Amino acid sequence: MSPALIALAFAASTTPALLAWTPGGELIGASQLGIALTAWIALAGVPASRANTRAPWTAIAFALPPLALAAALDVRGGAMLAQTATSFAWGLLLVATMSSIAGRAQREGRAWSPYNAVWLALVVGTVCARFALVFGCGVDVAPHALGALARWSPLGWALELGSRGGAREWIPWGPLAIVALLFIARGRRAPEADA
Repeated sequence: MSPALIALAFAASTTPALLAWTPGGELIGASQLGIALTAWIALAGVPASRANTRAPWTAIAFALPPLALAAALDVRGGAMLAQTATSFAWGLLLVATMSSIAGRAQREGRAWSPYNAVWLALVVGTVCARFALVFGCGVDVAPHALGALARWSPLGWALELGSRGGAREWIPWGPLAIVALLFIARGRRAPEADA
């Protein structure tokens, strides 16, 4: 992730914690961790140029404090510790993996690559399309397949985690499948130019 994306994700992920200390600002019934993870997952896989690649651990180092604080707020608010810890661990794993895959995605200076297409379609596209239909029509009129793909998206998993106050399953199989597709679509690592 580039420094600008890390700064943006950090700022967005601290918002739930700031709201918790604002009188009447706490997000009732929502998972602070899910909301904080949304920013990191949305930005971790963003395709970047060679000049902007960073080690995935850079993203984790900056993600860890606001995500840990959000998890602590969830537990303080009554969420089960085991479920919150599991969601926290899976969220960090998704952020690290997506950041690593994005950093290693083949970049040949082309505007289009298989990785970019898979990331756009399955990570953010399905979620945005589903929510556009829901908010635009006022009811959930999204086709069933679009809704299922949106729930399988790592971003959709984080949004669901945030809105439901916790994850439904202990292992997020759908997001893991999408991350596996991103890994396949990344292509071979481009050879580095010798200095």
